[in-house]
Amino acid sequence: MRSKIKKVANEINLSKNNLDRFLDESFRVVWEPEFEERYQRRAKKLGDAFEVVFDVTVDNLYPEVSSRMEKNVSLEEACMSGGGEADFVIFGDEFPRDIIAVIEAKGSAKKVEYEGRTIEVTDRPGIMRTDTIKKAISNAFQSKTAYPNSLFFIVTSHVPSSGNAKCMCDLAEGEIVDKIVNMKRGSDLQKMVKMVKEKI
Repeated sequence: MRSKIKKVANEINLSKNNLDRFLDESFRVVWEPEFEERYQRRAKKLGDAFEVVFDVTVDNLYPEVSSRMEKNVSLEEACMSGGGEADFVIFGDEFPRDIIAVIEAKGSAKKVEYEGRTIEVTDRPGIMRTDTIKKAISNAFQSKTAYPNSLFFIVTSHVPSSGNAKCMCDLAEGEIVDKIVNMKRGSDLQKMVKMVKEKI
């Protein structure tokens, strides 16, 4: 999967100005026909693809952050282990390694263009579902309680614009969640990176 997504990044000359295209093309290249019938497999595969998209984006655009970032990190103090690991953690230089930021990645496709067809995937991708944002906020609470000096980011493909999911985002952002990052906005990623650099 990673090789396919890295190939897309190279083909489109990935920059902060074409992140939406990168997302769409990445979901397209990992799509499989069986996903139309197998919802759980589809959700898992597209969620994994989103994490790779984020990882490749940081690797390409912000190598100084990528060199400090690790994936699927067990944080026992935050009750995030045994299958519930942190998606990404950015580490500092102090020993034992200090945690600069914990990142929750929540993303999927709303639709996929595949072999000349537009396939509707879900009407509530990213953190548009209330149960999805609740889980992310719960992880933020666990992380902030265990590591009060660290940052917590939610990186997503889609941010809600109305309803309870938006209300929860508004309550959390700037408080227990330092920033909700829309992967389609280069400015959001730049703000996240700036906040990380200020902590290093």
